[in-house]
Amino acid sequence: MRLKRGSILIIALWLVAVLTVLAVAVSRHLSIELRLVRRRLDLARAQAMAEGGIRYALLLLERDAQQEQQGQPGPTPPADWLGDDWAQASEALAFEAGAVSAVTGSVSLAITDEERRLGLNAAEAAQLTALGLSPAAAQAIVDYWDPADPAEEDRSAAPPYAPKNGPLRTLEELRLIPAVRQELESQPTLRPLLDTETTVYLPQAAMNVNTASEAVLAAVGMPADLRASVAAFRTTTGAEEPRYFYEADGQLQSTVPFVAIDELRAFKAGYPPLGTVSQTFTVTASASLAREGRTYTIRAVVRRSADCPAVQETPRAFELCVLAWNES
Repeated sequence: MRLKRGSILIIALWLVAVLTVLAVAVSRHLSIELRLVRRRLDLARAQAMAEGGIRYALLLLERDAQQEQQGQPGPTPPADWLGDDWAQASEALAFEAGAVSAVTGSVSLAITDEERRLGLNAAEAAQLTALGLSPAAAQAIVDYWDPADPAEEDRSAAPPYAPKNGPLRTLEELRLIPAVRQELESQPTLRPLLDTETTVYLPQAAMNVNTASEAVLAAVGMPADLRASVAAFRTTTGAEEPRYFYEADGQLQSTVPFVAIDELRAFKAGYPPLGTVSQTFTVTASASLAREGRTYTIRAVVRRSADCPAVQETPRAFELCVLAWNES
């Protein structure tokens, strides 16, 4: 009888141990599932906040275009400059938890026009060389997108190389060009330079004198003294009146007197792509949640033009033409 009772006690203890292990395993599994669900929920919230930031930025661009068409504020014809609302959009939008939403976080915005950069799909080899590439790499980029020429092919290479003879769609395509790939690998500072000063989103040569960097203005041949004058004129810090260039009566004008206006007009006569309006913009919205520091970033390239090319597939449809969309 005692042996029987002892066996029952041992079996009961084993059952309790097994049930305890199962309970711990189930509890741990549910805890992991709860964390995964919370992480997905936070990611969805951050994505929604970033999309809201993109929509706000696009609203700024649409409002700016409408104001330019109406001539308010600013001159007619229109101009885009560093004092525009879209150019001042590098700010954080705060979301506080409340009755409508339980989300606490912020969205940081940045809008830059592509016309401040040198368009790779229309640049000359000399311009790319002036920007910092070697003559061989610069010519290889031009050969990559210009009309087909059998002399530009290298069938003896491993693997054989033939240029695309079509426009670059992304900067990553540059790695498909052997001469450029070698330079990117040997010069770590080259890729950041290309990211900052070049673009693949301009269908033809176009440059906004109100926003283009001095490096880009130098690449297209603007003299150093004229570049310095333009940069000093565009400075908005402490300026009592808006300071930018616009076009009227077939020539460049300035909102306030510019001492080198004749030299600037002469330069434009030799470089017609120089203008005062931007149509293509990169919009970046990065959302951050206060809890656990979740972040989500959307980078969109948009064009506010009626004749933009076919829109690439994007997860959302906007009124502006979306040329590129990346989420991370």
